[in-house]
Amino acid sequence: MVSDVYSKHLQGFLRLIGFSNRLLAISIFLGILIGLSSGVFLVSLHTITHFRMSHRELIYALPIIGLIINYVYLRYGSDSSRGIDLILNNIQNNKGSIPILMAPLVYIGTLLTHLVGGSAGREGTALQMAAGMTEMLKKFFQIEEYKTQILLKSAVASGFGSVFGTPIAGIFFAFEFIQRGKIDFSGIFSIVLTTYIAFGVTHIFPYEHTNYEVTQSLFFSWKNLGITLISGLSFGFAACFFVFLYQSWKNLYKKLSIPQLWTGFIGGVLILLLTYGLHTDIYLGLGIETIQASFHVPLNLETFAIKTLMTTLTIASGFKGGEVTPLFFIGASLGNALSIVFHTPHDVMAAMGFVSVFAAATNTRLACILMSIELFGLASHTLWIALSVMVAYWISGKSTIYQAQTITR
Repeated sequence: MVSDVYSKHLQGFLRLIGFSNRLLAISIFLGILIGLSSGVFLVSLHTITHFRMSHRELIYALPIIGLIINYVYLRYGSDSSRGIDLILNNIQNNKGSIPILMAPLVYIGTLLTHLVGGSAGREGTALQMAAGMTEMLKKFFQIEEYKTQILLKSAVASGFGSVFGTPIAGIFFAFEFIQRGKIDFSGIFSIVLTTYIAFGVTHIFPYEHTNYEVTQSLFFSWKNLGITLISGLSFGFAACFFVFLYQSWKNLYKKLSIPQLWTGFIGGVLILLLTYGLHTDIYLGLGIETIQASFHVPLNLETFAIKTLMTTLTIASGFKGGEVTPLFFIGASLGNALSIVFHTPHDVMAAMGFVSVFAAATNTRLACILMSIELFGLASHTLWIALSVMVAYWISGKSTIYQAQTITR
């Protein structure tokens, strides 16, 4: 009798952490698939970006590409246009399905977006590709719903961790982004296994994840504590402004009764006009070079605001790619601006903004603190970054780029 009780408890625990022979095998297979897809995507995106930078006239095709992407999604996309929100709903409700076409559509849409200079990211693509592969495995292996929920979280963690080279942050991101204020560690064994396999597989490709160096530090003083608190507030407000502006663009299209088919064309024209009005193209694409520069040299104070405008317009108009890398850009450049104002090290402030704006916009504070350690190392600046992240997360309130994300007290 006692042994039966212990056996049931053990089975329940193994089910909770996502451990079973069948799920173990599927997790390994899924990790390999996601690692391969992320590797192919990163190499493709790198190639496309360099091609655009050597053929800058491609920006003139922005309106046409925007029109094409929206047409394809309207014609063939089904629910795929909901992107991350659709994945969130499937995890939260423990039922539903992901369109098989989500993976190829978002892959092609993202490459086209970056080919012509759309100000977008890459994490949204990686997560949706991973979710699409999970759906294929679900149908092929006839996987139960509760296991599908675990595999979807594994897909989110693996996609995020493999694209940014931050597996630990990816794991915690998958737990945190589902529900603000609550972390559900169910399926952790499978999620960790899948993520590290995917992360390892990406290393077989000729692509190196971006390095960011933080060589300086802030010593403890009441002045530096005050600077960190003010900076955290600024990063939180920047994230709120990003979400507000994104919704404003979408609401404006609706208010003007502009069909979704034409939002990409109109958005492309506006981005084109803004680029030529600013006489620079640093706000196009991922903007990795500018992010790296923010760690070492002073930038214009308005850089973060212009990137916010360009990215929200790009995503709201229907272009593909995601918001995370642009949020890194916005945070790092805002941190750079604050370092000029407060006369503090560029690299520490840029690192602080890099993760704080992202944390506030996605409500993933622990993932972002861990990401800062994976990217910038564990040093004296880590506590300042963690404090900034927590303040930014607190000030953002219910604001989030993921509309399907639920909020708990």
